[in-house]
Amino acid sequence: TLLAYYVSIPLWPIYQTSDIRTKQDVSVREAEIALEACPMQIEFDYASNVCVISTGFTILFMESSHMHKVLGVLAGWFFLTYWQQKYCHLRLAKLVDYSTPWLDECATYLWGIPVSVVSAASARWASLYHGLPWWCPAVAFTASGV
Repeated sequence: TLLAYYVSIPLWPIYQTSDIRTKQDVSVREAEIALEACPMQIEFDYASNVCVISTGFTILFMESSHMHKVLGVLAGWFFLTYWQQKYCHLRLAKLVDYSTPWLDECATYLWGIPVSVVSAASARWASLYHGLPWWCPAVAFTASGV
C-alpha cells in the first residue's frame, strides 16, 4: 500500500475526480454539462506555431550539410500540427466565440516573423559570400516585416 501511495501522488486528479457513471444521484443537466466538449483556446496554438517555426528557421543562419533534413522535419511537423489542430478545433472542441478579428489580425502579423527570419538568413549568406555590408541582415529582417 505504501508503493501505491507514492505512485498515486502525481496522479491525484485521477483519484479525486468522480466519474459520471459511478454517481447514483446525478441529474440529467449535470451529466450534460460534464459531457460537453472543453473549449479550446486557439491563441495558444497560433503562438506555438509562430514560435516553433521562427526558432526552427534560425538554423538557416548556420552552415550544415543536413539543412535539408532539418527543414523537412520542420515542414512535416508543421503540416502534422496543422491537420491535428484543424481536427481538434473543428471536431472536438466547444465553440469559443471571438467577437472581433483582432486575434486573427495579430496572428497574421506575427507570421511576418518567420518570413523575416528567412529573409535575414538569406541576407546574411549574401553578405558573407558577396561582400555586402554587415548590417544587411538587420535591414532585410526589418524590411520584410514591414
